[in-house]
Amino acid sequence: MVSEDAMEIENKTLLNLVKENNIDKLKNYIETNNYKITQWNSKEFDILIYAIENVNSISMIKFLIKECNYSTLNYFIFKDYEYKSPLSAALANNNFKIADVLLDNKADINYRMNDSSIYQNLFYKKKLNKNNLLYILNKSKNLDWIQPKLPLLIDDCIYKRKSELIKFIFNYFIFDNSFILNLLQHYKEKVPLSKKQLKDQIVNEKNKIKISDNWYNLAFEKECYKIFNIFLENDSRDKSDILKPLLKAREYIDQLYNFNKLSLFIEKVRNGELKFGKSNPILDLMMTINDKRDKVMKIIKENKINKLEEFILVNSISLMDLNGHRFDVLIYSIECNASFEMIKFIIDHYTNSLYDYYIIGENDLIKTPLTVSLINNRFDITDLLIKEGANINYRMFQGVTSSIICYLYEHEFINKKNLRYLLNHSNLKKSYVMDFINMLSKKKPYISPDIFLEIVVKRYIFSEDFILRLLHFYRNRIPLNKQQLSEQVQKEKNKIPINDWWYKKALDKNNYNAFKILFDHDSREKDEILRKIFKLYDYYDKNDECEKSETFIKKLKDPQFKISLDSIYFDNMKNILEQKKSITHLIKNGNIEEFEKYLRTHKIILNQSNHRENYWRNEDGFDILIYAIENDASLDMIKYIISLYDNLNYSNKCYFNYKFDFDYFHEKNSNNDYNNYYIEEDADFRYYFRNSYKSPIRTPLYSAIINKKYEIIDFLIEKGVDINFRLNDSNDGDIIHLLHKFHQLNEENLTFVLRHGFNIKRIIDNIDQELKTKNSYLLNYLFIGVVFKEYLSQESKKEDQNKDVLIKDEWYKIAIDKCFYNLMEILLKYEPRDKTIVFDYLYGLFENDDDKNYSPGKQYIFINHIKNKDLKQQISQYFMNKVTNKPYYVRKHKLTTQFNESVSRKKKIRLS
Repeated sequence: MVSEDAMEIENKTLLNLVKENNIDKLKNYIETNNYKITQWNSKEFDILIYAIENVNSISMIKFLIKECNYSTLNYFIFKDYEYKSPLSAALANNNFKIADVLLDNKADINYRMNDSSIYQNLFYKKKLNKNNLLYILNKSKNLDWIQPKLPLLIDDCIYKRKSELIKFIFNYFIFDNSFILNLLQHYKEKVPLSKKQLKDQIVNEKNKIKISDNWYNLAFEKECYKIFNIFLENDSRDKSDILKPLLKAREYIDQLYNFNKLSLFIEKVRNGELKFGKSNPILDLMMTINDKRDKVMKIIKENKINKLEEFILVNSISLMDLNGHRFDVLIYSIECNASFEMIKFIIDHYTNSLYDYYIIGENDLIKTPLTVSLINNRFDITDLLIKEGANINYRMFQGVTSSIICYLYEHEFINKKNLRYLLNHSNLKKSYVMDFINMLSKKKPYISPDIFLEIVVKRYIFSEDFILRLLHFYRNRIPLNKQQLSEQVQKEKNKIPINDWWYKKALDKNNYNAFKILFDHDSREKDEILRKIFKLYDYYDKNDECEKSETFIKKLKDPQFKISLDSIYFDNMKNILEQKKSITHLIKNGNIEEFEKYLRTHKIILNQSNHRENYWRNEDGFDILIYAIENDASLDMIKYIISLYDNLNYSNKCYFNYKFDFDYFHEKNSNNDYNNYYIEEDADFRYYFRNSYKSPIRTPLYSAIINKKYEIIDFLIEKGVDINFRLNDSNDGDIIHLLHKFHQLNEENLTFVLRHGFNIKRIIDNIDQELKTKNSYLLNYLFIGVVFKEYLSQESKKEDQNKDVLIKDEWYKIAIDKCFYNLMEILLKYEPRDKTIVFDYLYGLFENDDDKNYSPGKQYIFINHIKNKDLKQQISQYFMNKVTNKPYYVRKHKLTTQFNESVSRKKKIRLS
């Protein structure tokens, strides 16, 4: 057997012979020692690639191709985190004669190494240049693939200051051979082209590559003036249209970072380094822009329209040219209270302009034409702007205060007049009005919130449109009976669903006037409103205390509270509080006889479920059975209470779960700006919001499970509790989803539920849907293991039943798409089919993954996530064998490198 030292000597000898370009000696050495030259090839080394990189000899390359008898030249090796193919190696060295030889021997210019093209390979290795790019383009059958890559390539060229490559790109793609041949064809056939036609053709040609303003800015920052000028030469836009935003950007950056780049930019234009031409009106303007702004501001203040018109003509400028990120002529004119005629004159000179824009003012205040007109109560200007296309629902940014009405209130610019104006505007979004009302509960309002609240309910609910509609009925003598009028009023009141939280905020702040305003305009029955608010307070009474509820009753009796209420309301609420105290006390004492007597004496009935008038069995009231289960009542006491219930399959939700209330009434914001805003602004809200899940929707079974009351669970089931009871018809209405929703699901209680008759088959039938659902409980992959284990345990006890879980192919596909790699191991653990069939399917899924560039990376991560060593070895070996058996030799290196070497060494593979 040949030693490793001997092999190394032979290897060096072989490489030296290749380097010396001595084909005869090399041939003799191989024949004398009876070597096959390919025996030195491996996943990290290839003799042909070595020769391409080290020998500039066509004859040596041809000899090796013939001697090695490659089945294909479309293969790669992988060493030091770098992929190489024969063709990529030749092009990296600009060795185009060798590249020609390779192509003659059926190397493919479009061949992909680990799903990375030769172009990408050269680009990321920083080997791409104008020469090898030209070669690739000329040898490609079509150029569709390169167009999407040009922006990234140009970005990279700017950063690396590769002006020659950028010049080549524009020369190749713009005014290319087809364009020239087309012009020659016109000349040859004597088909005349008008000046306009020729200009249009040139513009269309230049538009093949859209030049970004960011490229200009980047080139300027990198001091790549040569690249900057290449962009200028090939930009189809007028140079003034290019120069204007660039100058504005320089001005803004100078203001933002206290730089002085604008004067540098102008200097570079003046001295000809940036080829805009030495005489340019825009440039002249920017050099004197501050002076011109001052003069225009003075004219506007003087309110002299003729003088402003003359100034524009004499200086040959547009008013819009004076605008910047922190200054706007129109906004300034509104702020300094210019006349309607002056502002209209300015608007008329804002040609082709949209009015939904903003500038940044002092203290970073965001200003728009509309907001400034509203702040200054210039509603004549607001009307004009809206007529010209300004949007009353324009949002300046994302977040709770982004609407005009909320932003103005946030910065204390809302007043009675502009609020009335906004609310009278029929197009104002309802959600913005709701946001505004919520903001009124801030701790330190600059104006008493009930003042604004009253305006909202009077102007938005009973708006001008509503009044005009009634007047229309009156003038046209269209009769309305009492019911019809009542329906019209009710419909109007329903425009804003009054939130019970607003009532509580009003009472907490002793703002009885605000409470009365809400109460008078709430479309619900008065007793229902009071009942709801009472339960809201009752919900936050801790344990057996009734402090908050009693405070509520006390405030309703306050003389300042100007709502006339029947004493029966107070009596009922007071009785409920007294009864609640007594009931909880008796349950804890465990005296069933006294408890029974108390219920009978006070006529408390528990066999009427979801009865509105029965506080004790209303779905959002205090539930005696659930209270008993959760507060460690004796088993005998609980059994007695259960005997009083006609139905145990019910749910009870504390009335006030603010997070649900909040989501129901407001548009959800993906970044939770709304929630964060109020949590930060309001300590009361923070308290309630953070406690909102302490009393979730419950069922007797739910309460027993989370408190591990197993005897009670057994008794509940014995007495008719259905473990498959559903709160709703959707898939998330069962006990498992309820436990998960309120963070109470774990392996122990999941197992318990499954062993007590839960429909496991329904879970399995809906796994694919669950895996596609955000925050599904099955995304905790241990739970899927529990489900499969219990399913198999139950099936094994049945006769003539399939003893396996039927794992669906769709589950694997979802797992790969969503990168649920832990789930895949669990599926494989319970997979009844032959492993090779499943491995083959998985390999196909990875190979056909939509995201080609990351598919191998997904395979690598999947393999590394497998905890079972035997399974990891099996699937790794199978994937490698699949690659080895591919018709292309080098494909074996792809997964060998990633799964064998990387898994064992635990090194992260950097993909091309």
